[in-house]
Amino acid sequence: MVRLIGRWIIGRIHLKFEEFESICPFTKQIDKGEIELSYTPGQRQIDENKLQNYLASFKNKQVPMEVVPIEVLKYCIEDCVNQIPWTREAAPEEMEVKVDFPHRGKKEWGMTVCLKFNREIT
Repeated sequence: MVRLIGRWIIGRIHLKFEEFESICPFTKQIDKGEIELSYTPGQRQIDENKLQNYLASFKNKQVPMEVVPIEVLKYCIEDCVNQIPWTREAAPEEMEVKVDFPHRGKKEWGMTVCLKFNREIT
């Protein structure tokens, strides 16, 4: 089960999850890692319990490691926006998703995806 091991707020919300697992579609081996999420919320915050369950659902999915942070980013934005679909600023102002897949206690592979919303009214 994916565990939320940290949550702190200093102008931004930071979440850290460990024991993340997915299945490599190429080798069929289990990829294990940690996910860190840092964001400045808009009018809505990410539902942490739903996010934890979403991350746990990867355990049975074949997903390339490179796609994991993109999928997490997409899920988080949709979660905020779908809470009140007609609200323009429900999505986070900015978000960073960092995924690390250590190997035998050493960092072997990692990826960070960042997104900043720039809203312009025309």
